[in-house]
Amino acid sequence: MQNPTEFELKNYAINSRAKSPFEFVSNSVLFFLQTIFSAREYGNYHYDQDETKTEILICDEFADLSMESNFPAIIYIRGPLNNIPGTMHNSFVNMNLKIPRSTHLNILEMSFTLLVVHRNPSEAETLASNVFSWFKAFSMQLNALGFYEIKSNSIGDIQTIHQDGIPGLFLVPISLSCQLADEWIMAEVATAKLREILIKQN
Repeated sequence: MQNPTEFELKNYAINSRAKSPFEFVSNSVLFFLQTIFSAREYGNYHYDQDETKTEILICDEFADLSMESNFPAIIYIRGPLNNIPGTMHNSFVNMNLKIPRSTHLNILEMSFTLLVVHRNPSEAETLASNVFSWFKAFSMQLNALGFYEIKSNSIGDIQTIHQDGIPGLFLVPISLSCQLADEWIMAEVATAKLREILIKQN
């Protein structure tokens, strides 16, 4: 495995300073997708931090995009966050056997949508299908980032956006959900391990 690049180290730093579970989930999901697509060959939706070189945009809903923007794209859109009442089963996370001390945390549940955007409807659906399957295939590795569970729920119907004089866009929404503890800081070791696994298996 190559030494972490400046881009990877930037992702470590961003997540280590996450100020909320919203930010943690957003950073983690985007990092996961960027890692997978950065390992792909040029000509096959290769992701690059440099917007002049990348073949796919991977960003959140607040990115400055327009109908004229370069596509394809995968856009992260966060949903609601709910507190799951803790029980001994799902909130017990740590016990020190040397002293009578244990740690219990609240479990949070959050949903989010990934919007796959492409100018070709067939390619939009293929990309959406791939992304959908990756969250299932790498669910165990994603747990190492701090998720108790992260799952692909459904792929929605394809939608079309048209604007005069500009080629249309085709949108395919992917609905996902996750559960995480209130302690949602991503460890650098877990991040590095995830990237190593993804590079080997992608």
